[in-house]
Parts: sequence; C-alpha cells; structure tokens
Amino acid sequence: MLIHTGILFFLSLLDSSLADHYKGGSISWRPVNSYSLSSPVQVIITYRDSWTLSRYACNDTTINKFLTYNDTQNATEASITCISSSAACTTSLFTPISSTLYCTDHSTTFDISTGTYYSQQNLALNSVIDIASRGASWSSEILLNAWSLVSHMDLTPISGKINSSPVSGSLPIIQFFVNERRVIQILASDWDSNQVVRCRWSYQSSTDECGSACFDLPSASLSPIDCAITWTGALRSADVANGVNQSTYVVSVTVEDFVNASSTTPLSSTYY
Repeated sequence: MLIHTGILFFLSLLDSSLADHYKGGSISWRPVNSYSLSSPVQVIITYRDSWTLSRYACNDTTINKFLTYNDTQNATEASITCISSSAACTTSLFTPISSTLYCTDHSTTFDISTGTYYSQQNLALNSVIDIASRGASWSSEILLNAWSLVSHMDLTPISGKINSSPVSGSLPIIQFFVNERRVIQILASDWDSNQVVRCRWSYQSSTDECGSACFDLPSASLSPIDCAITWTGALRSADVANGVNQSTYVVSVTVEDFVNASSTTPLSSTYY
C-alpha cells in the first residue's frame, strides 16, 4: 500500500525568496477509525500550502478568528483532484476538493503565509487511487515552473487495520550562506506508531511526484533513516552567469513508512 503525500519547501541562499506566489506544501491523510472496516471508510485529508504573503494576505486577526484567506489577485481556490483512471476515481467515491485555506502562520520578514484545509471523505473500502494538487507558479528566480503534490491512497486493510500516511514537516524557507555546510532535519512521524519511517528524494514517475522541482538541490545527500539533508550552499551557475549573488532552490522529499526495519516495500508515503 503506497501513499504519496507531497511536501515542498524553499531553500534560499543569503536572502529570502520573493516568489510569484507558491512556496511549497503537503498532502497527507488518515482514516478516522483505522479499525473500522465497513464501507465507505471515513478519511480525513489534510492539505497545507505556503504562499507569498503579499498575494495571500494574513495577519494575527485572520489566525485568531479562524478565518479563511485566498489569492488577492485572482481568487484561485486550493484544489485536489483524483488523477487515477476514471473508473478508479468513480468507484472510490472521491470528491474533488476545492476550497479556501484557513491561515495558520505568517511572516512579514519572509513575505510568506501558510494555510491548511481539512476534508473528510467517505471512500469505498479497498480503493486504490492517486490524488494530486498541481500548479505552475514558482518564482522566476528559482528557474522552475511546475509543482506537483501527489498522495497515493490505498484503503486495503492489512491485518485488520487501514494504514495512514506518515506526516512530516519543515520550515517553508531555510536560509544558507554560500559554502556553508548544514544539516536540514525533516520531522517525520506516523500515526501507526509501530512502523518504521524512511525518507527518499521525490522523482518524476507515472504520477509525477514533484513537477519541475525534482532533484533541484545539487550535490546534497539525504539520510533515509534520519530524514536529514546535508548540503553545502552553492550558487546556481545560471545565477552566477547573470551576476546574481543569491540562489533559491526547491527541495522535494518523499517520506514512507514500512512494517519493520527489514522491509523494502512501503506501506504509504508522504511527499514533502
């Protein structure tokens, strides 16, 4: 059972990134009751995105009053759709998600705001589908365009229980100095506490886990067990050629859970 949940975050050298508007996000899910095996299965899908604050305006009042917020220029709502075959999507009973987000965090220093939306769906037991949120709004200075968050949902019971995707997180923007060697610790855990969690780089496959942001961080290493990235800050050659003294990268990582330490077959995964 493989569950991809996408998570993307910026990594900036010297200065914060002033993106067009998108600055990373994630999708994860879990059953309301993992031991309830009757159909349909109640599942909570968590969608979390970060945006440019000047486009997605948010302040303490917005957060304290649990208010939604949206793009001030074109009012585009966050959306998640089923990208599996038409037959699989239909039989799963998945309903496309289109909603404004509830703002949870903001920073004027980094010109960023973050919002979350929770959707409860009643899905058919044994459904196996891929859901995704995709767009093309990375900032021009990172020389990328498309982004893709994909979650593979498998509601097939294992040993009398429905699995949950792992959850993970990191600051949406992390700053490095050129030639500075640092470790980025990705926080990763699992609702199923008896399972082993590992990390890997996201990649483009038939479901496209990361859009144009796959393997964007040059010469970086990722520890699968510790979920830690080690990297020495370096400017992009294109930025150097253009006389730019800072570079901004996007990091795409997939977090997977396994039944035990010796298993090589993931039960589910979270794309970060």
